[in-house]
Amino acid sequence: MHEKRANYQSRRVLHYGFLFAILLLTTNACAGQAPTAIVTPQVFDTPVKEVNTAIRIPFDRDHFSESIDIESDVLVAGAPHYGYPGDGAGAAYIFRRTSQGEWLQEAELISSDRDDGFQYDQHFGETVVLNGDLIAVGAPGYDDPQAGDNSGAVYIFEYDGSTWVETTRLTPSQPVAGARMGSSIALDGDLMAISGSPLTGRISFFQREAKRWRELPPLTVLASADGKPTYALIDLYGDTLAISSVAWEEPASDLDEDAMLQSLKSEGVVTLYKREGDQWMQTFETAPQEASLYKMRPEGPFGMPISLGGQGGEANLLAIGKPGFFQSGREQGSVLIYERGPRGWQPQAELALAAGEIVPGALPFFGSDPGPIFFGAFVKLEGNRLGVISTFANTAYLFERQDSGWTYRFRMTPGTEGADDFMRRTLTWDGNTFLLGSPGDLGGGNLFVFELED
Repeated sequence: MHEKRANYQSRRVLHYGFLFAILLLTTNACAGQAPTAIVTPQVFDTPVKEVNTAIRIPFDRDHFSESIDIESDVLVAGAPHYGYPGDGAGAAYIFRRTSQGEWLQEAELISSDRDDGFQYDQHFGETVVLNGDLIAVGAPGYDDPQAGDNSGAVYIFEYDGSTWVETTRLTPSQPVAGARMGSSIALDGDLMAISGSPLTGRISFFQREAKRWRELPPLTVLASADGKPTYALIDLYGDTLAISSVAWEEPASDLDEDAMLQSLKSEGVVTLYKREGDQWMQTFETAPQEASLYKMRPEGPFGMPISLGGQGGEANLLAIGKPGFFQSGREQGSVLIYERGPRGWQPQAELALAAGEIVPGALPFFGSDPGPIFFGAFVKLEGNRLGVISTFANTAYLFERQDSGWTYRFRMTPGTEGADDFMRRTLTWDGNTFLLGSPGDLGGGNLFVFELED
């Protein structure tokens, strides 16, 4: 087994005092319907506790760290646009932390059929999920020999104590060309949900039973009522499935770049389903009220991110990122949080940067000053923590839930490292180890490891 020492660079995390506005929501809406919210702002000071070091893992693989996951002393990072055949066969890389705190490359994962003469641009590694000794890797560009191009697949690797071995490839029993299954993967226990993007109207499910995966009946969903392209994301917690779908209109072809971006309009909806046996029943749906939710095409760099959280295997929190939310003359962004109670799902809070706040690292955008922030371009709920990425601010934030609501804890930024990669960021953590991915465009990416001090 080849082991490669990554280059490390300890960095001081940049910290500046600033204010967060947390908008608490109240409503009389009933479950299953989009509520009408009344917002009340509350302002919080930046806390004293800080993260003070970061390890940088640079890697010369295109889009390295576009997808990341970590569990204990093992992390996996996808590089979906690296290698041949095509411009993006893709690969995933596993690093293991030593007792001295160093991260060493342990393995490179590629699909077993990458060089079968039929595959082209698999984009293997566009999504990765780590669960114990199992890693699921999405390859939405997988070409099914019967269905056709870009039907998509998910590859399963398992650790046998010394080596990561591909054990199976998951594809729907009725694959569809262009479905790009594996663009989004959600794994909870032994249940896996897989979707494609653009959304083709079907979510696939697989249940792990001993050493095999059994395909369950798919969930058929409406991709778009009027045929608009739809970008989809999914999350799974216990018996609850969340689907975020954003439909957009193509701008006129004769517009210049600035006018094209300003003319882009999107509409998003988040739908929740509850599992009953092998079937899924819709329980809740909400759509943000803003007429101009996004000014940027949703598949790059983001759609409407979602994350489910809860306890005891029961989902009771839902975070929805609205990165294109327009405030103070720019796309500042916000995060909506819903909570499930006796009356069903109700809005509990909305988090946003204080109006007019200029965040160090934010870049001007097509001549605008200050530039957009896109707070909420990525969200993640886990335990009592909420992580939020602000792409154009080159920063990730952490909130913690307390009895009185959500409290801002700290933020992480790699500073000027990979400043041109601000369009795409990924965030995850395990315990007090946080990963911030900076995948870049071509020629490599960076993965930053932050340790929270007790």
